[in-house]
Amino acid sequence: MPNQYSDFLKGKVIILKEIDYTYEEISLELNIPISSCHLLCMPCLSLTSLKSFKLSLCLNIIYLLKFAFILILKQCFIFCFIYHNNVKL
Repeated sequence: MPNQYSDFLKGKVIILKEIDYTYEEISLELNIPISSCHLLCMPCLSLTSLKSFKLSLCLNIIYLLKFAFILILKQCFIFCFIYHNNVKL
């Protein structure tokens, strides 16, 4: 992965590390039922509380797996959904 992507993602993690989202906010943002939020964010939620989702933790997972192009909230949840399904395979 080119270094500029890595550096850009590090900057994004710093900017977004204090932002938390509740299930209700996730549900409104993505227009999905609250019950779906838990499944979409399972990999990230396993690292934090069950009542909130820490975007920084998800971005750290993405960074470790080198998916630097996945940066915004909606893409982050899509990533979580794909990751969750792949774990089940």
